[in-house]
Parts: sequence; C-alpha cells; structure tokens
Amino acid sequence: MKARALIWGGICALVVLAARVLAYQLAPRPMLVGSTLEQAVGGPRLVVTAGVGLVGALVVAAASVWLAVVAVHERHCSPAGRGRSRFASPVCSAARSSSSG
Repeated sequence: MKARALIWGGICALVVLAARVLAYQLAPRPMLVGSTLEQAVGGPRLVVTAGVGLVGALVVAAASVWLAVVAVHERHCSPAGRGRSRFASPVCSAARSSSSG
C-alpha cells in the first residue's frame, strides 16, 4: 500500500513539473510569466529546505541504528544463542525464563 502511495506521489510531482515546463516554454514573454509564477507558487527558502532535509536524514539514521540495536539485543536474548554471552543481561534471562513456560 505504501509503494502505491509513493508511486502516485511521484507521478503527481512529475505532472506538476511537466506542466510548469510547458508553461515556461509556451509563454510569449518568459521572464514576465516566470516571475509571476514564481511569486504565485512561492516555496520554502533554501535554509528551510536544507534544515528539513537534515532533520529527515537524522531521523532515518536514528531509526536504522535503533533497529540494529533491537536486532542485536533480540539475537543475544534468543534461546538458540550460544549460551550466556558477555552482552546477556538479567533482562535477557528474565525474558528467556518467562517465554519458556
């Protein structure tokens, strides 16, 4: 379902960009129409765009590191592990005993 939403979002973005390209190419006075469209559409400034991109990248990086930490923790807590490892904690022991019976 998410893939379908991403595809439709990409298609919509391409349609908007194609319409803008056509509007710029078909205008008799490109500078006048370009400045009018630019004022009407507006958009965020470069600093805002860069900040949002940086925060988004930080969120994705933190989520992937968190997922790796959870995976390693689950791996060391699993009963199929090689006995008690140096990372095993009392939490792992409690989880193992409660899940076994």
